[in-house]
Order: sequence, then C-alpha cells, then structure tokens
Amino acid sequence: MSATPGPQAPARPAPIAVGDRLLAGGQGDLASLLDRFPPRTAERTWAVTRQPRERLLDRLLSPPFRMDHTQSQANRKAGMTQLLDWLETQPGGTWQERWAASGAEDAGEWRALPGPFPADKGPWS
Repeated sequence: MSATPGPQAPARPAPIAVGDRLLAGGQGDLASLLDRFPPRTAERTWAVTRQPRERLLDRLLSPPFRMDHTQSQANRKAGMTQLLDWLETQPGGTWQERWAASGAEDAGEWRALPGPFPADKGPWS
C-alpha cells in the first residue's frame, strides 16, 4: 500500500519555553499582568486558628479526621491534647501565632518539641 499525496496539516509553531510564555507577546506582558492581578498578601491568621481549644479538638476528632479503631482515636486525642497543652504555653493570641512563635516551623523534627507524654497522661494510661 502506498501513501497518496493529499492535503497536509499546517506546520505546528515552535513551542515556547515555560519561562517565556508570559513574555511571548512582548516585554510588557508580565508587568501588565502583575499590575492587573497583584498577588494576595498571606494571611497571618484565619477563623480556624482562632477557635477555642474544645471546638478545635471536636473538629479534629470528628469525620473526616476520626479514626475507626478506638485505640488509634484515643492515641490521636492524647497527642492532640498534649500538642495543644504545649502550644498554650507559647506566646500568641491564636494557634497559628503560637505555632510560629514556638520555632516548630523551622525545627527539623517538630514532634519532639512538646516533649514526651507524662507517665500519668500518656496515650496508654
């Protein structure tokens, strides 16, 4: 079987590199987009970070976060209680501010910062 000559598809334009896509129409494109659509400022706090302790625990121990296994759920509650106890000792008015003040964000292994479970309050006591 031989190919018969026929209409050819138009040639595809050369691809534009990802970094140049916004600049493809001219040098001012990126600047004009940033003028029209400036980035939003990052919020330092939001509604959930201002919730009272009990409401936060209720939220994090309910679906979709709830665990099916009773002991796993108890361990999770003990861990969250310990973490919130520790965060309450940090300066700040919200959970997020306390987290930021604690240095946990920059710590390689933040889970060690609150310390071990007290013997009488551990997840298996």
